[in-house]
Amino acid sequence: MEILCARLYTRLEPLIKNLFAELAAEFRQSLLATVNQTVTEAVTEAVLKSNEAQNHKISVLEQEVRSQNLRIDDMETHSRLDNLIIHGLPEPHDMTSQTSSSALPDAQSTRTEFLNVCRDRLGLNLLDSDISTAHRIRRSGRDASRPIIVRFTSRDTRDSVFRARKALRSSSSHQHSSPPIYINEHLTQRNAQIYSVARKLAKEGKIHSTWTAGGFTFLRHSSSAEVKAKRIRCIEELDIYSSL
Repeated sequence: MEILCARLYTRLEPLIKNLFAELAAEFRQSLLATVNQTVTEAVTEAVLKSNEAQNHKISVLEQEVRSQNLRIDDMETHSRLDNLIIHGLPEPHDMTSQTSSSALPDAQSTRTEFLNVCRDRLGLNLLDSDISTAHRIRRSGRDASRPIIVRFTSRDTRDSVFRARKALRSSSSHQHSSPPIYINEHLTQRNAQIYSVARKLAKEGKIHSTWTAGGFTFLRHSSSAEVKAKRIRCIEELDIYSSL
């Protein structure tokens, strides 16, 4: 009996060792897979939470930057409220070759030209003392002459000129020899972009009308008297009309 058991053990021993080895290998692989999955899930969850927190911080910072930019733009707009930009006023040929010695006479000439426009085209008798500064600025776009920026000594005078600008349409239609003159508010770059897009939407018939007042862009999307004018604060607010 002992001999039989010894022979049986001798034959079964390798099989048992191989079986245990296979079971150990499978257990090791299963354990490693479980550990790897657990670690991966834990790391993924930690990364997602970290990303979510970082994204929230970024979103808050972006909102703060937008708010700060709006406040800065509002301050810049306020600083320009006494100004108007005049387009289309012909420029004397000798002004294109200015020198430092002629800068002062040319500045006075520019003031005089603008005062003449106010008198002859707008029906306003402004005094030289109503103007703080008036000078030509860099030409842009289709301007044949350099535009003029005028800063007034009082807001009321500035507003009276801006209201009277409508007279330029009728005067231009009756005086074909006179070049068209346009009087616009001195908009910041941000508000100028907004107004440009709004005018494009008006030309496309996607809104009824648009205009500027106090340095900001306003629009009406319908001709109905019940529709109130809307002030546009950022260019993204126009996306709803672009998709119409």
